[in-house]
Amino acid sequence: MSRGQRQPGKAYADLLTHFPQTGQVKLTDFAQQFAAVYHGEATGHAHTLADR
Repeated sequence: MSRGQRQPGKAYADLLTHFPQTGQVKLTDFAQQFAAVYHGEATGHAHTLADR
């Protein structure tokens, strides 16, 4: 059993205090932007909990 499974409240505390903002993005727009960043043709940065 992992630490996150033993103490799920601690694992999700940051997520609950800094809830991610979601929006309406078309799949084709996302795919084009993802491909450009993946191939190094554009700069991009994921905003995830792992960045903190």
